[in-house]
Amino acid sequence: MSITKPPIIVIGGPTASGKTDCGKEIAQKYNGVVISADSRQVYRGLDIGTGKDATFHQEMIDIVSPGTPFTIADYVLRTNKVISAVYQARKIPVCVGGTGYYIDAVLHNASFPTAHNALYRQSLEHMPTMQLTKELHTVDPRSAIRVGHNRRRIIRALEIVYVTGKPVPVQCKKLRYDPLIIILDPGPDALRARIASRLDSRLQSGMIQEVEHLRTYVDNHWLRNLGLEYKYISDYLDGIYTYEQMQLVLYTAICAYARRQRTWFRRYPDAQWITSPDEAYPLVDNFIKRYTISI
Repeated sequence: MSITKPPIIVIGGPTASGKTDCGKEIAQKYNGVVISADSRQVYRGLDIGTGKDATFHQEMIDIVSPGTPFTIADYVLRTNKVISAVYQARKIPVCVGGTGYYIDAVLHNASFPTAHNALYRQSLEHMPTMQLTKELHTVDPRSAIRVGHNRRRIIRALEIVYVTGKPVPVQCKKLRYDPLIIILDPGPDALRARIASRLDSRLQSGMIQEVEHLRTYVDNHWLRNLGLEYKYISDYLDGIYTYEQMQLVLYTAICAYARRQRTWFRRYPDAQWITSPDEAYPLVDNFIKRYTISI
């Protein structure tokens, strides 16, 4: 069989499923380099809330300062350069994360409009998410369906429409790489338990203090737009919730986010779904054997 596209391993799945540990072990065993596909881990200082693992090297983490504009186009451009360097080092890229939109854009070599209007974008930052969603459904219903409830992507889509006067272009689905896509999902009950345990651990490890520190030098609207931990802990610090209320609404929001992630990853018909990291090894073994020369 002739292999014309370079290989890439993708470890996706809902939050708290154990993707990072799985990716770390696969990279160590198969001469790989982990590339983060997490839209919040690109920012420095967002450590506890995004679950960065400092015990091993990962690419596409801590690359921009908080508050700095960083689009999916920026991510794709920089990630493709990283992947090229990984191949040059004769290693295999292992893309790990739960931001399916980022993974999809890299796999399909997507290109994006570069249109920007800082003043218009700033005006959107102060609008309620429901109002933004309604506006996007009016001007670009296809994008509204694609970006779902992600506030930052809704704002970016509206900005593109405003500047270009046209809907966001539909991307070509031609693959740039030959992927092995593994989706790690321990199941709803196990995942809810993992989310609860992880949330308790992060709160005890200083996640509230992390948000407090970020609020001293980062725009509050930008921080809230990150969602989940940064939104609800900001609400707690502003007195909107008690500590117990914050824990509950944050846990509920993370579980809802995990369900949306699970739905997103179902769009990959060739993905291999596993419930335990141990199930990944034979899949990777067979994938690697397809290549008659080393990376």
